[in-house]
Amino acid sequence: MNTEGIKGHHRQIKILEFLLKNKTIPQVILFSGMSGIGKRLLANRFLNALFCTEDNSPCLNCPACRQIALETFPDYIEIHPNEKGIIPIGNEETPEKGSIRWLIERLSSRSISGTKGILIDGLDRITEEGQNALLKTIEDPTQGTYFILISSNRSNLLPTILSRCTEIKYFSLSDRDVKEILLRNNPTGNMNVDTDLILSLSGGSLEIAYYITNNDIFNSVIELCQAITSFFSKGKYLDIDPILTANKIGIELLFDIVINIFRQNLLAILKEEKIHPFLENIYIDDKIKVMNIIRKMLLLKKGISRNLNIKYALKSMLYSV
Repeated sequence: MNTEGIKGHHRQIKILEFLLKNKTIPQVILFSGMSGIGKRLLANRFLNALFCTEDNSPCLNCPACRQIALETFPDYIEIHPNEKGIIPIGNEETPEKGSIRWLIERLSSRSISGTKGILIDGLDRITEEGQNALLKTIEDPTQGTYFILISSNRSNLLPTILSRCTEIKYFSLSDRDVKEILLRNNPTGNMNVDTDLILSLSGGSLEIAYYITNNDIFNSVIELCQAITSFFSKGKYLDIDPILTANKIGIELLFDIVINIFRQNLLAILKEEKIHPFLENIYIDDKIKVMNIIRKMLLLKKGISRNLNIKYALKSMLYSV
């Protein structure tokens, strides 16, 4: 399988190559693991290889590969969260494009190539009702139909969904891999935040690392963290709307970065070291409070797929810390 440009996940790649070579591909595979580590890219390459007939497939240049890249290949379907951060179940009579019912309707059409590849990026962003609707489809898929389901929050998946999947777990990228990719895309090394801080806050997620290098986005995340810190250290009213920042990067990634920032705070306390100078304005010298903030943020992240009002939930949870 062509893995050009893909870093890490050597064991997972060997598993996928074995499945392709021996033609023993499970019809429903779950890729689970943190966001921003390359699960979607590998899923796309794997499904692409089902349609490409060139050597070292996918060649990324034949008609089928080009169509898949443009999402115009009739037997390749990809859906992902909408602008609200969810994959909706869809209207029964006229399901909107990208919804679960739209997908089910598409799957009822006849395959042109004899194979169908479906990539659902954001399985954990489907409501319980939507997951139940999807369950009926993946319980008994038609011959030649292959699903790859991607989730970064496994705890939001129904047990019945998990029981129908062959799961391949993915883990964070190494600091070396993240640094190499960042420098490849920014060869001068001219970044707004120093590399060590980027690596410590990314947690092995390349996607988070890219956002941290964006000055406007990172400043807005820091502003949110400063508001949380001011609330605890100075008793200031928490008057900030995280949705404004979430609209830029997605609410899940926003909370991932905030959690990683306060984890750096916690590590500085535990190791009795000074926090990175760039994070001095968010520092809270109280281990219990910092641990509670992290715990509350993890709970908020879990509540994303339940259409939680993040602004009010954030205030409510922090006031209870």
